[in-house]
Amino acid sequence: MATVIPTSTEVSTDGSAFLVVWTPLTNTNKDGTRVQVNRYPDKTVQVDGTFGASGKVTIQGSNDGTTWATLSDPQGSSLVISSAGIKAISENPLYIRPLAEGDGTTALNVRLLAGLSNDLRT
Repeated sequence: MATVIPTSTEVSTDGSAFLVVWTPLTNTNKDGTRVQVNRYPDKTVQVDGTFGASGKVTIQGSNDGTTWATLSDPQGSSLVISSAGIKAISENPLYIRPLAEGDGTTALNVRLLAGLSNDLRT
């Protein structure tokens, strides 16, 4: 099993937002490398791709990089995503990672947009 290494792209002109993409997450390459995004309190996750039988992705957070917990959306629901969609993340842990489950047809793309509440001013 390999850990999926994400790509990161600056999506603002002032350093206030960036996009992290893990692709593809599968039943054999199911965990994404953790990213440190605590500087950016506003976070949204989008998942798409092929959700095979029991296909889903869990968005996890950790403050020590070892002990992981499922994060939640603003309504208090666990971020266990089993169909294409986009959700806000309530918590602001030190690290975030995706963890996928499913059968041999599961191939999911996870995009995390992290940003500051206000644009940076220079």
